Amino acid sequence: MPADSRDLRITRFTAEEETHKENCGKRIVSEFKEQVKALTNKVVSLEVELKSARLETIKAVNDLEQYSRRNSIRIYGVPEHDKENINTTITGLCHSKLGVEVSEDMIDCCHRLLGKQPNHRPILVKFVSRDIKKRVYANKKKLKGSKIVIREDLTAYNNQLIREAATVIREDLTAYNNQLIREAATKFGVRSVWSSEGKIFVKINNKIRIIKNTSDLT
Repeated sequence: MPADSRDLRITRFTAEEETHKENCGKRIVSEFKEQVKALTNKVVSLEVELKSARLETIKAVNDLEQYSRRNSIRIYGVPEHDKENINTTITGLCHSKLGVEVSEDMIDCCHRLLGKQPNHRPILVKFVSRDIKKRVYANKKKLKGSKIVIREDLTAYNNQLIREAATVIREDLTAYNNQLIREAATKFGVRSVWSSEGKIFVKINNKIRIIKNTSDLT
Protein backbone atom coordinates (compact mmCIF):
# COMPACT_ATOMS: atom_id res chain seq x y z
CA MET A 1 0.00 0.00 0.00
CA PRO A 2 1.43 3.37 -0.97
CA ALA A 3 2.53 5.58 1.88
CA ASP A 4 0.20 8.38 0.81
CA SER A 5 -2.87 6.13 1.04
CA ARG A 6 -1.80 4.79 4.43
CA ASP A 7 -1.29 8.35 5.76
CA LEU A 8 -4.73 9.36 4.41
CA ARG A 9 -6.45 6.46 6.20
CA ILE A 10 -4.66 7.29 9.46
CA THR A 11 -5.66 10.94 9.17
CA ARG A 12 -9.30 10.00 8.46
CA PHE A 13 -9.36 7.55 11.37
CA THR A 14 -7.88 10.16 13.72
CA ALA A 15 -10.51 12.73 12.64
CA GLU A 16 -13.34 10.24 13.18
CA GLU A 17 -11.91 9.35 16.56
CA GLU A 18 -11.75 13.02 17.56
CA THR A 19 -15.31 13.57 16.36
CA HIS A 20 -16.46 10.54 18.34
CA LYS A 21 -14.67 11.78 21.46
CA GLU A 22 -16.19 15.24 21.01
CA ASN A 23 -19.69 13.80 20.62
CA CYS A 24 -19.20 11.58 23.68
CA GLY A 25 -18.00 14.58 25.65
CA LYS A 26 -21.03 16.64 24.61
CA ARG A 27 -23.37 13.78 25.50
CA ILE A 28 -21.76 13.37 28.94
CA VAL A 29 -21.98 17.13 29.60
CA SER A 30 -25.62 17.18 28.46
CA GLU A 31 -26.50 14.21 30.68
CA PHE A 32 -24.68 15.83 33.59
CA LYS A 33 -26.60 19.09 33.10
CA GLU A 34 -29.89 17.16 33.03
CA GLN A 35 -28.97 15.38 36.26
CA VAL A 36 -28.02 18.69 37.91
CA LYS A 37 -31.31 20.23 36.73
CA ALA A 38 -33.32 17.28 38.07
CA LEU A 39 -31.51 17.42 41.43
CA THR A 40 -32.00 21.19 41.61
CA ASN A 41 -35.73 20.83 40.95
CA LYS A 42 -35.92 18.13 43.61
CA VAL A 43 -34.13 20.34 46.15
CA VAL A 44 -36.48 23.25 45.38
CA SER A 45 -39.50 20.94 45.72
CA LEU A 46 -38.22 19.59 49.06
CA GLU A 47 -37.59 23.15 50.30
CA VAL A 48 -41.17 24.11 49.43
CA GLU A 49 -42.49 21.01 51.21
CA LEU A 50 -40.29 21.69 54.24
CA LYS A 51 -41.41 25.32 54.40
CA SER A 52 -45.05 24.25 54.15
CA ALA A 53 -44.60 21.57 56.83
CA ARG A 54 -42.82 24.07 59.10
CA LEU A 55 -45.64 26.59 58.68
CA GLU A 56 -48.25 23.94 59.45
CA THR A 57 -46.30 22.92 62.56
CA ILE A 58 -46.08 26.53 63.73
CA LYS A 59 -49.83 26.94 63.17
CA ALA A 60 -50.61 23.72 65.05
CA VAL A 61 -48.43 24.66 68.03
CA ASN A 62 -49.84 28.19 68.01
CA ASP A 63 -53.43 26.88 67.95
CA LEU A 64 -52.73 24.61 70.92
CA GLU A 65 -51.12 27.43 72.89
CA GLN A 66 -53.95 29.82 72.04
CA TYR A 67 -56.50 27.21 73.06
CA SER A 68 -54.85 27.01 76.48
CA ARG A 69 -55.46 30.79 76.82
CA ARG A 70 -59.13 30.67 75.81
CA ASN A 71 -60.34 31.73 79.29
CA SER A 72 -57.83 34.57 79.71
CA ILE A 73 -57.76 38.30 79.05
CA ARG A 74 -55.25 41.10 79.61
CA ILE A 75 -56.32 44.41 81.11
CA TYR A 76 -54.25 47.55 80.55
CA GLY A 77 -54.37 50.96 82.23
CA VAL A 78 -55.57 49.98 85.72
CA PRO A 79 -53.61 52.03 88.32
CA GLU A 80 -51.67 50.09 90.97
CA HIS A 81 -52.06 50.63 94.70
CA ASP A 82 -50.03 49.49 97.68
CA LYS A 83 -51.21 46.17 99.11
CA GLU A 84 -53.82 45.91 96.39
CA ASN A 85 -56.02 42.86 96.08
CA ILE A 86 -56.02 42.13 92.35
CA ASN A 87 -59.07 39.87 92.52
CA THR A 88 -61.08 42.59 94.25
CA THR A 89 -59.82 45.15 91.73
CA ILE A 90 -61.04 42.98 88.84
CA THR A 91 -64.44 42.15 90.32
CA GLY A 92 -64.95 45.85 91.07
CA LEU A 93 -63.92 46.85 87.54
CA CYS A 94 -66.29 44.32 85.99
CA HIS A 95 -69.18 45.54 88.15
CA SER A 96 -68.66 49.31 87.93
CA LYS A 97 -67.28 49.69 84.39
CA LEU A 98 -68.64 46.73 82.44
CA GLY A 99 -71.91 45.95 84.18
CA VAL A 100 -70.90 42.29 84.50
CA GLU A 101 -71.15 40.56 87.86
CA VAL A 102 -68.00 38.54 88.50
CA SER A 103 -67.29 37.01 91.89
CA GLU A 104 -63.79 36.07 93.08
CA ASP A 105 -64.55 32.36 92.78
CA MET A 106 -65.08 32.91 89.03
CA ILE A 107 -61.41 33.91 88.72
CA ASP A 108 -58.93 31.06 88.35
CA CYS A 109 -55.83 33.23 88.69
CA CYS A 110 -55.00 36.90 88.39
CA HIS A 111 -51.73 38.85 88.58
CA ARG A 112 -49.78 41.80 87.24
CA LEU A 113 -47.38 41.38 84.32
CA LEU A 114 -44.20 43.23 83.46
CA GLY A 115 -44.96 46.53 81.78
CA LYS A 116 -43.42 49.80 80.60
CA GLN A 117 -45.41 51.84 83.15
CA PRO A 118 -44.42 50.81 86.69
CA ASN A 119 -47.68 52.01 88.28
CA HIS A 120 -49.95 50.71 85.51
CA ARG A 121 -48.65 47.23 84.79
CA PRO A 122 -51.01 45.03 82.74
CA ILE A 123 -53.16 42.47 84.54
CA LEU A 124 -53.54 38.90 83.33
CA VAL A 125 -56.90 37.41 84.32
CA LYS A 126 -57.81 33.76 83.79
CA PHE A 127 -61.45 32.92 84.47
CA VAL A 128 -62.71 29.49 85.46
CA SER A 129 -64.84 29.26 82.32
CA ARG A 130 -64.91 30.50 78.78
CA ASP A 131 -68.45 31.81 79.22
CA ILE A 132 -67.39 34.29 81.91
CA LYS A 133 -64.48 35.45 79.81
CA LYS A 134 -66.77 36.00 76.80
CA ARG A 135 -69.24 38.06 78.86
CA VAL A 136 -66.46 40.29 80.18
CA TYR A 137 -64.79 40.65 76.79
CA ALA A 138 -68.10 41.37 75.03
CA ASN A 139 -68.60 44.46 77.23
CA LYS A 140 -65.13 45.96 76.75
CA LYS A 141 -66.57 48.70 74.50
CA LYS A 142 -68.04 50.28 77.62
CA LEU A 143 -64.47 51.29 78.54
CA LYS A 144 -64.28 53.58 75.51
CA GLY A 145 -63.09 57.02 76.58
CA SER A 146 -61.27 55.68 79.63
CA LYS A 147 -57.61 54.71 79.86
CA ILE A 148 -58.47 51.07 80.49
CA VAL A 149 -58.24 48.56 77.64
CA ILE A 150 -59.17 44.88 77.60
CA ARG A 151 -57.53 42.53 75.12
CA GLU A 152 -57.47 38.81 74.60
CA ASP A 153 -54.50 36.88 75.95
CA LEU A 154 -52.99 36.18 72.53
CA THR A 155 -49.89 34.15 71.76
CA ALA A 156 -46.76 35.93 70.51
CA TYR A 157 -47.53 34.64 67.00
CA ASN A 158 -51.10 35.98 67.03
CA ASN A 159 -49.95 39.29 68.52
CA GLN A 160 -47.56 39.63 65.59
CA LEU A 161 -50.43 38.91 63.20
CA ILE A 162 -52.55 41.59 64.83
CA ARG A 163 -49.81 44.22 64.72
CA GLU A 164 -49.25 43.45 61.05
CA ALA A 165 -52.95 43.36 60.27
CA ALA A 166 -53.27 46.82 61.78
CA THR A 167 -50.65 48.24 59.41
CA VAL A 168 -51.68 46.92 56.03
CA ILE A 169 -53.90 49.81 54.89
CA ARG A 170 -51.29 52.49 55.28
CA GLU A 171 -48.57 50.23 53.96
CA ASP A 172 -50.63 49.47 50.88
CA LEU A 173 -51.01 53.17 50.13
CA THR A 174 -47.29 53.85 50.52
CA ALA A 175 -44.95 50.85 50.22
CA TYR A 176 -45.99 47.44 51.41
CA ASN A 177 -43.14 46.70 53.76
CA ASN A 178 -44.24 45.67 57.23
CA GLN A 179 -45.15 42.45 58.90
CA LEU A 180 -49.46 40.70 59.89
CA ILE A 181 -51.37 43.10 62.61
CA ARG A 182 -49.48 46.29 61.54
CA GLU A 183 -50.09 45.30 57.94
CA ALA A 184 -53.80 44.52 58.38
CA ALA A 185 -54.64 47.62 60.47
CA THR A 186 -52.99 50.04 58.10
CA LYS A 187 -54.39 48.42 55.01
CA PHE A 188 -57.89 47.85 56.31
CA GLY A 189 -58.01 50.33 59.20
CA VAL A 190 -57.57 49.76 62.92
CA ARG A 191 -61.33 49.45 63.41
CA SER A 192 -61.45 46.73 60.77
CA VAL A 193 -59.02 44.46 62.64
CA TRP A 194 -59.85 42.60 65.84
CA SER A 195 -59.46 39.29 67.64
CA SER A 196 -62.04 36.96 69.12
CA GLU A 197 -61.53 33.58 70.76
CA GLY A 198 -57.86 33.73 69.84
CA LYS A 199 -58.57 34.28 66.12
CA ILE A 200 -57.70 37.43 64.18
CA PHE A 201 -60.34 38.96 61.91
CA VAL A 202 -60.24 41.63 59.22
CA LYS A 203 -63.29 43.24 57.64
CA ILE A 204 -62.76 43.89 53.93
CA ASN A 205 -65.52 45.22 51.68
CA ASN A 206 -68.11 44.30 54.33
CA LYS A 207 -66.83 40.72 54.38
CA ILE A 208 -65.09 39.23 57.41
CA ARG A 209 -61.93 37.22 56.82
CA ILE A 210 -59.86 35.17 59.30
CA ILE A 211 -56.14 36.00 59.20
CA LYS A 212 -53.74 33.14 59.92
CA ASN A 213 -50.56 34.40 58.25
CA THR A 214 -49.30 37.37 56.23
CA SER A 215 -50.31 35.78 52.92
CA ASP A 216 -53.96 36.10 54.02
CA LEU A 217 -53.62 39.89 53.82
CA THR A 218 -53.04 39.94 50.08
